[in-house]
Amino acid sequence: MGEGWDKIIDNFNNSACKVKMPEIIDTGSTVVVKIFSPKEMVDHQEEDLEDVGKNVGKNVGKKKRQELILEKVKKGSFNQRDFALEMGVNSKTIERDVRELKDKIKFVGSKKTGHWEVVDKKE
Repeated sequence: MGEGWDKIIDNFNNSACKVKMPEIIDTGSTVVVKIFSPKEMVDHQEEDLEDVGKNVGKNVGKKKRQELILEKVKKGSFNQRDFALEMGVNSKTIERDVRELKDKIKFVGSKKTGHWEVVDKKE
């Protein structure tokens, strides 16, 4: 396979949200790639979650989610959309959690290039 396929596979493997891998069939003269529909990917994710218990992300309470948000902000690796996927909750849930943490974290910069920071108590 060419270098492009390797990049596609790497992106699937490194995705924050584990998805069903495309099936690649090399017939000798052609390569057939089956990329799954979003519904098939979700069904696959639900199968994976059943292996470790029912939807672990949704079982994490608000307090624990907010603690995890603070940890990620301190590390400089917090992204609301990715965190919602990781936790298995709606992005609006994370937005509410962040609003409740407004005395502890703040967003600095533009929507496109900004980042989250822990609020300095001295300010």
